Amino acid sequence: MSISPSVIQEVFPESHTATDAFIRDGMSPIELKKLAELIRTHHPTDVLEIGMANGTSSIVMADTLRSWNGRLTSIDPHQTLPSPTGYESAGVHAVAKILPHHRLIEEYDYLALSRLVEAREQFDCILIDGFHSFDLTLLDLFYADKLLAPGGLLLCHDSSSPAVYKALRWLETNKPYDRLSPPLYTGAWSIGRKIAYRLLHGAERKMRQMEWHMLAAYQKQSAHTMPEHVLTEF
Repeated sequence: MSISPSVIQEVFPESHTATDAFIRDGMSPIELKKLAELIRTHHPTDVLEIGMANGTSSIVMADTLRSWNGRLTSIDPHQTLPSPTGYESAGVHAVAKILPHHRLIEEYDYLALSRLVEAREQFDCILIDGFHSFDLTLLDLFYADKLLAPGGLLLCHDSSSPAVYKALRWLETNKPYDRLSPPLYTGAWSIGRKIAYRLLHGAERKMRQMEWHMLAAYQKQSAHTMPEHVLTEF
């Protein structure tokens, strides 16, 4: 894992162990290890994250990006608001210790993303980890597809959430993306479907449990606009 316990202790000095800060909010240590690996392997220059919170995934990406002067932009409408509504700037303060030129866009995703498209900005990697309803996740995927360069990395957390799972199934069946992570799984399935998944994808299921948890990763193959009146069932 790129980020060291000493960096975590510096960013979160109240943490008793290197993983406490991760467990409090955001991704699990296993997911963060995979996140750092993906960033390091794909070497993006411009990264966009939707949802920052306390900045656990942000500091992992920032610590990896600083090796090649990469840039990180975060969208979080509640980042500087006081608790309990907001995060009291915890995320931006954490990242500032690692990547000084971090950019925060403190707006709702449906406003910020449309403005980024209008400004013709483009990113090599986008992490979606915002509000996990079906409509907003689908909206995030729609705009991420517009903003992501061909060959870029698309990441999504909490993929086993029924709403997020369904939105990702739309992406997999209707857009030209290669899935890099194990097949999606959701606890909302029937018992029969869960058994079938384990029989068909036993090794991949174990890989998801051991290395990925709820993180999903895709690589964009090309720009694509869906035709009118055509939808592949998902």
